[in-house]
Order: sequence, then structure tokens, then C-alpha cells
Amino acid sequence: MTHFLRVCKCVLLKKPSLLRVVIRPRAVIDLEQVIDYYHQFATADIAERFIAEFRAARDLLVERPNIGSRRFAHLLKGGALRVW
Repeated sequence: MTHFLRVCKCVLLKKPSLLRVVIRPRAVIDLEQVIDYYHQFATADIAERFIAEFRAARDLLVERPNIGSRRFAHLLKGGALRVW
């Protein structure tokens, strides 16, 4: 298990909520690749900052699920897509 997944699971367990963010398997792979890249070509501090920013964005989505523009909502069945 990667460092990212350990951090993410710990945070999810510490912040119970009625809503949750589901991270699809392909997204987990993408996140792991980004973190590994930062570790390899930047610094561990940059990788940790990326993880912190990802967690902050995830928490914001849980707190305010209707945040963002529906500009591309027509691209998904049901129109649930939002961007910010």
C-alpha cells in the first residue's frame, strides 16, 4: 500500500460524514503516479503538499457537494458533473 493510500484511509476514518468521496481505481493510480513523480523529481515536501491539497479539495467536496459549475454537466448521464 502506498503512502497516499495510508494517509487517505486515516483521514477518512477520522472525519466521518454523511457524504463520502469515492476515488475510482484509475484515479488512485493517477494520484499515486503524481505523488511518485513529485518524490522522484521534486522533493518529499512537494509530494506532502500535494497530498494535503488533495485532502483539502476532497473535504471541501464533502462539505459543499454542490460547489462548482455545471458547465459540462451535459457530458454525463444525469448531469451530475461539476467543475471548479
